[in-house]
Amino acid sequence: MSLPRTLQELPELGDWCILSGYRGSISHGTYMENNPHWTDLKEVIGIVLPPRDYYYGLKEYSSRWFEEGEWGIQVYDLQRAIQELLKCNSEYLCLLWLEDNLYIRRTGRGEMLLDNKSLFIGKHIYENLVHWARIQLEEWEPGHRPDYGGMKRRILVERFGYNTIDASRLIMLLRMMCIELMISGEINVMRQDAQELMEVKRGEWSLGQVKDEIRRLLVKSEDALIASKLPEKPDREKIHRLCLEISR
Repeated sequence: MSLPRTLQELPELGDWCILSGYRGSISHGTYMENNPHWTDLKEVIGIVLPPRDYYYGLKEYSSRWFEEGEWGIQVYDLQRAIQELLKCNSEYLCLLWLEDNLYIRRTGRGEMLLDNKSLFIGKHIYENLVHWARIQLEEWEPGHRPDYGGMKRRILVERFGYNTIDASRLIMLLRMMCIELMISGEINVMRQDAQELMEVKRGEWSLGQVKDEIRRLLVKSEDALIASKLPEKPDREKIHRLCLEISR
């Protein structure tokens, strides 16, 4: 699996990049290429440090999205990436826990982030995801107007009665971030339950099964939170010093 040459030549994936790897379905082992309803994007995520004149001059850099054919690439500069980590952005949290063979570029500065990844986890992650899960359950109640969020998702809702992509992702995140992480302090990005998650993506679960599983996971998540030994929230001062050290 290799990026198109035009994307490989981007400075965001070359000299500017301190850490990059696969994200989304490739990183979770749930990539689906020949589904009759859609083909997953092959996605890459990265963290960059642009040249100094982007920080001291009039040039600006925060984030970029590149797309070509079946490929999509999201990159943030270091400060924006750390802000996203502090906001519990699951994609950037997963970047710090990838399997070794799923990293594309790892520099010394990137290793500093990986060595300090535990700074970014805490019980605060639970609230964001549980809030999303409860909102989603409400939106699946009869009479609620569905939020399609694009043509691909409209097709799924019309075919299966619910957004199978979002349902699969929500189940995965509840298991990964609200149960496993709370108990072990680790993020299991490559999923042992990948086949089951793909069943949900393909629409093989009824909406009733999906809702029952999410309710079950919410109960388990609360139990995991109570038992968790993670800190309440990240130590922003330590993260601030880490950001300074990497930037220098």
